[in-house]
Amino acid sequence: MMVVGIVLVGILYLVVIAFTALHTGPRRADLAVVLGNEVTASGAPSKRLQARLDTAVSLYQGGFVRRVLVSGGIEQPGSRDEAAIMAAYLMAQGIPPSTILQDPNGIDTLATSRNTACLAGQSSVLAVTQWFHVPRTLIAMRRAGLRDVSAAWPDYVEWRDIYSFLREAVAIPAYILKPASAWSGGCGGPIL
Repeated sequence: MMVVGIVLVGILYLVVIAFTALHTGPRRADLAVVLGNEVTASGAPSKRLQARLDTAVSLYQGGFVRRVLVSGGIEQPGSRDEAAIMAAYLMAQGIPPSTILQDPNGIDTLATSRNTACLAGQSSVLAVTQWFHVPRTLIAMRRAGLRDVSAAWPDYVEWRDIYSFLREAVAIPAYILKPASAWSGGCGGPIL
């Protein structure tokens, strides 16, 4: 009987994550933040990352945001700069270079959130990531000090999303339990 209870609580927890993710809609914001993802060996955004970038383009062109921050990492010396590749993609889609900010130190959700808080200050933020990543991203950005945060996600689904969704079920409590010191980053102040 206890096992059944644990399974039911687990299922309820997953339903709450999915409901929260799918019912968090975008609001007009000063800044869209596109969280990075893989780039191909040829230096192009992966299909998943391209879907995020296309969502940012739609948000910008639709007047939802004034600027776009692309946040990705350079994980190893000599590897590709995700943020630069993302910025180049946005410019190729007609987004003016003057409205694109780059965060080449956004190696994970925590770093992106801290860096965004440094860059955005009190500006409103619209995070662009996959649907299952929305709850953790919102938690991270709020813990980093951003108050006006919403999210959007692309209409892009692949089989790997099942694993990624289950991974989020573990990552969310880990982010909630991180000490306050993990969320502060020493930045030089907002640039917006």
